Formats: sequence, structure tokens, C-alpha cells
Amino acid sequence: MANRDFKEVKALEREVILLAGVSTIGGSGAVTSTNGSGFSVAKGGTGIYNITLEDNYQKFLYIGVQFEEADEGSTDQFFAVIDTSAASSGTAVVKIDNGAGTIVEPDSGAKLHFFMVLKNSSVT
Repeated sequence: MANRDFKEVKALEREVILLAGVSTIGGSGAVTSTNGSGFSVAKGGTGIYNITLEDNYQKFLYIGVQFEEADEGSTDQFFAVIDTSAASSGTAVVKIDNGAGTIVEPDSGAKLHFFMVLKNSSVT
């Protein structure tokens, strides 16, 4: 259970925590900056990014990711595929899919926007 100074959230679940952030991708797909706190974002392979929580939580209630291309005029279609199978270790894996099922490296300047809803207690 995370031990931080959380602010109150109105929810039907107890101990709901909200985390949000934006990571900018640079050359060769490396993460160059991340805005937000309570997590880190690192490249895990070609087109793969690991969002690792700094604290332990009971479970992921929701994770949403949006991918913003570097070139606003681009007509390419990319999707962020989220794998939470590593949730017990506090990691969500985001894969950038080109729409044809191939994991691809994003262009320099692309951004990952993400929002997480977490449960901080086993009490219902």
C-alpha cells in the first residue's frame, strides 16, 4: 500500500488513486522527459514502454493511454496497446502498434499521454 499524502477522491471504491502523466519520446525511441509523479517511464524495447509505479497498489482499476504523433499532419494510424500482466510488480507495458499488428518505434517528438486509476487498499 502506498504511503503518500493523497488527496480525497469521491468514488464508490475505497482508496482510489489517480495518476496521470505525459512522456516525450526522443531519438531512437528513448524517453526524454516525463511530466507527473509517482511513476517512471522507460523504453523496454522497440516501440515498448514500461510505466513503473513507485509504490505498491492493490490493483489497476483502469489505464488509458493515448499516443500523440510528432507530426500533426501525419495520416499514419498508431495505437497504444496496454499489457497489465505485470501489474503485480506495479508495471504497465505500452506497445505502439502501427494498426497492422506490428510494434513500431515512434518518431522523435511523439508523446504518450496516460491516466491510471488504482486501488490502494484491499478493503471493499
